[in-house]
Amino acid sequence: MASIDWPSSIPIPTPVGGKPESGALRTQMDVGPAKVRRRTTATARPMQFTMQIPGDKFETFKTFYHTTTLEGSLAFNMDDPQDDVEYEWRFLTEETYDWNIVSGASNPNDRIVDVTVYMERLP
Repeated sequence: MASIDWPSSIPIPTPVGGKPESGALRTQMDVGPAKVRRRTTATARPMQFTMQIPGDKFETFKTFYHTTTLEGSLAFNMDDPQDDVEYEWRFLTEETYDWNIVSGASNPNDRIVDVTVYMERLP
């Protein structure tokens, strides 16, 4: 397991979608149909999560992403909300997170922020 844990002050985000990674490799042949073989039994599981958190928790989340996981390059431990089992996770490199202020834009202490997080569960 990773040496970093998801911050306990931030709720585990809710999964809203995902796309399984293929464990198969397709090779085009000179003649005839392509061959397909299993590349590996261990594949990452990319998922999209959402959470609505207060402004101070959003600051904690940003610190976790930018500082603790070094811009998402380090894996961390988090319970999978689908089965409540702890796994290693990592932020995706193409999309990491999006955010929108829902209310309280003028006062950081009163803000509510919608955050969409893109992560993959490691095998």
